[in-house]
Amino acid sequence: MAKQSFEPGKYFTSITSGNVLTPVDKQLDDLSDLTPSEIENMRGWHQHFEGKYIVCGELVNG
Repeated sequence: MAKQSFEPGKYFTSITSGNVLTPVDKQLDDLSDLTPSEIENMRGWHQHFEGKYIVCGELVNG
């Protein structure tokens, strides 16, 4: 990936500029605030990683 992708305002800074963690005192994010475009993007990443790695567990609300 080109160095320019990591500069302010470029691809990676646009997807990492916010807090992406769910606080430990809250249950898992239900993703209800995602747009259709964000859901489609997430599905693409899921398929990408599903093909690269073995599923070894799952997150559950507890």
